[in-house]
Amino acid sequence: MHGHAWPVPHHYPPGPMEAWWWIGDATLHVYNMSGDHLCTLTTALFETVSHIKQMIQDAADIPAWSQKLILADKFLYDGQAALRRLLPRGANSARVHVLRRPDEGSALLRQLLCCRHMLGLLEDACVETRSDREVVLEVVRSAGAWHLLFASDEIRSDAEFMRAAVGGNSDILLYVADRLKLDRDAVINALRRNGNALRYAHDTMKADAEVVTAALGKNWTVLKYASEELRACKPFVLAAVQDQGRALCYAAEALQADKDVVLAAIRGDGRALQYAAPPLKADMEVVFAAVEDEGNYIKYAAPELRSDKDFVLRCVAVDGCALEGADQALRSDTDVVLAAVRHSVYALKFANPALYSDPAFMLAAVKVNGFALRQADALVRATRNVVVAAVQQSGCALCYAAPPLRADPEVVLLAVTEHGCALEFASATLRDDKALVLAAVQQDSSALQHASATLQDDPDVLDAARNSMQVIR
Repeated sequence: MHGHAWPVPHHYPPGPMEAWWWIGDATLHVYNMSGDHLCTLTTALFETVSHIKQMIQDAADIPAWSQKLILADKFLYDGQAALRRLLPRGANSARVHVLRRPDEGSALLRQLLCCRHMLGLLEDACVETRSDREVVLEVVRSAGAWHLLFASDEIRSDAEFMRAAVGGNSDILLYVADRLKLDRDAVINALRRNGNALRYAHDTMKADAEVVTAALGKNWTVLKYASEELRACKPFVLAAVQDQGRALCYAAEALQADKDVVLAAIRGDGRALQYAAPPLKADMEVVFAAVEDEGNYIKYAAPELRSDKDFVLRCVAVDGCALEGADQALRSDTDVVLAAVRHSVYALKFANPALYSDPAFMLAAVKVNGFALRQADALVRATRNVVVAAVQQSGCALCYAAPPLRADPEVVLLAVTEHGCALEFASATLRDDKALVLAAVQQDSSALQHASATLQDDPDVLDAARNSMQVIR
């Protein structure tokens, strides 16, 4: 072994839709530059160049930092590149040649690995080392993009190198050659990998709609780096916010007050409402579009809309959780809260807690959704008529009833009649009550698992469970 192991950043496989492109192994036949066979490796297609170098080090006793790999007449200088991206599509074998790096370059790479505080050595390096793409890339990734200033002109003018380096160094565009800063295609390719690099792009690139669109990708915040003219261009901003709604944050003020633009942004992402001009936050059509995306985005609406009962009723009918952003007074309004519960019982947690101890309100709520009993206070959970109404609506709401009512045969019978598995929440005594267990398994054969051990072996109960299964079939 040669000191520390080479760092091996894994390029993990992508999601299921792309997985077929990454599955499988590749066989690499490794030779030196004299044509002598060094070793044969089998590795996963998603492994990286760094990983392959480590394998060669282990198999052929050549330190990873001394290796310059060549595949199909191309140097493999990016240690993070995945093998699959380097092989021809569908190929699963290749010849790889190993060229030994000069001592200075090898020493620098080893120093980057073992002594990362001793950086910045490119400035004093020889021309050959400054032209070694792998060495320069590791220095840039480890020590910062400004080290590119000491690289050869060839590397500073290399679009492929810029794209490889920009992934972890968004400021790399500051240090590439002037010609490359104005190479539109090269800048677009780099920005597709790291949109934040737009911040360091040339002003002409920041004013180019296609370039900025490439930078936006899935990162809406980079619009702030676009030129003022572009951020004030309605057709461009419309297209941008349709894909990245919250990019509205960095649009010109005039466009934040443009209803067409704001509606397009909200339909892309309801959270864009928070960046709309104040008059549009008071516009029912605009706010309702945000609520349709997610109910609690009503919190970004103007106060007058959040306190408008008719409007809030309309919102909670679409998404009960809009109650969360409603005015405090409406969160105490039984009409509004019950309308929210009709859509989602979870909306009840946003109501005024005082309602949880109101038996009349909770009775109305459990009639809408039995699981509303969960939010009731202890006294209400022990109120028989409330619990009865809850289990009649949803049998398993029995789990939230007070212990005395879970031991009440009439209440439990109502619960298991609605849903046999509510037997799970009955008292131990009632789970050993044959009549109740029969009622439960007749409604749902799987309720048998919640019966007492004795009744699980009872012939009558087993027959009832089998008959229930046959009815379901």
